[in-house]
Amino acid sequence: MITRKGGALEQVSRLLEGPRLLVGHSIAYDCAVWAAEGLVEQVFAKLRRGEIHCTWVYERLGEISGYSSRKKLDLATCLKAHGLPAPSLKDAGLATDFARFIDADEIPEPHRTYALEDLAVGKLYARQRQRFATVPLEALARLTMRQFCLQLLSVWGMMTDGDDVGALQRDAQAALDEIKPLAQ
Repeated sequence: MITRKGGALEQVSRLLEGPRLLVGHSIAYDCAVWAAEGLVEQVFAKLRRGEIHCTWVYERLGEISGYSSRKKLDLATCLKAHGLPAPSLKDAGLATDFARFIDADEIPEPHRTYALEDLAVGKLYARQRQRFATVPLEALARLTMRQFCLQLLSVWGMMTDGDDVGALQRDAQAALDEIKPLAQ
């Protein structure tokens, strides 16, 4: 676990510029934080290449496609839906408490365990890939990008024109309409 003081932004920059796929649950939030920290170009480039996938978005696509039932989309619930154990500290309220360790040399317990248990998202993604095999990964990548753009509205407080929101909604609906027949 690397803190900001220990070079976390440099590590994230390397991950964004590398060829490997990045997977996270609600990764749109992480991407918005990275963008706010000055990694805007790298985040957009990685998203445009389709190299960032969100297990939250994937689970929602699975629900829309009929592979999974409707549920809360938090990580613990999604893990349970795929027969995986939920992180022990997921509901401990630690997520909002992380900011105070941003410049720490080490992340103390129980926050360290909380963050490491979040790595279960890799197992969730593997299960989703098996279960939602016919959901096109291009759709997942495009909707992850859209989720990121919507996240920017809340993280950066960007003002949005109502016509633009309607256009985004129509575009997202068209993308979903493309993949619905695959579920049949």
